[in-house]
Amino acid sequence: METPTPDLVCPFCEILAGNQPSAFVSRLESVSSFVNPRQYRPGATLVIPNRHVVTVFDMTPEEWAAVFVHAKQVAAAACAAIGASGVNIFQNNGRSAGQSVFHVHVHVVPRSDGDKGPAIFGEGYVEKTPMDERRAIAQRIRAHLPRDLTPSAGRTQDSRRARARSSSSDPAVPVVETRRGS
Repeated sequence: METPTPDLVCPFCEILAGNQPSAFVSRLESVSSFVNPRQYRPGATLVIPNRHVVTVFDMTPEEWAAVFVHAKQVAAAACAAIGASGVNIFQNNGRSAGQSVFHVHVHVVPRSDGDKGPAIFGEGYVEKTPMDERRAIAQRIRAHLPRDLTPSAGRTQDSRRARARSSSSDPAVPVVETRRGS
């Protein structure tokens, strides 16, 4: 499988580190979601593991489960927020399959009857959507997530770690950390 050289900077890791702006929908312990900079359809969102993983073949079963369970949750929330009647959920592995960012990510694209264009989209199909518009979309989607998945619900007592990670590029979204059994 064609993957980039290891010295390339991962744009999704940069987003998670707060070094690049993003409109986060959620930030959980092992998975995050944010509005896709290219809004193929309103509400298009990316779901990623927080650990840098290039393809699904590099993921642990727990990461796989966390990413796809959360993709389903985000899909339901995005469809409700946008008023969509369907959704594309897809993931590309390797350059030949259309992977352009080499950090596993699942595309969640709400769809409605009468949408024009292909059901699956490649890079360059749509120009980047302005950040203020992406943040507004993220807020709409967050409103439809279960309360325990929204940024204000799952704050932990470990405020130093949360503060360090909350230097996120979207200051309106605090970091959410969930712990099993809490």
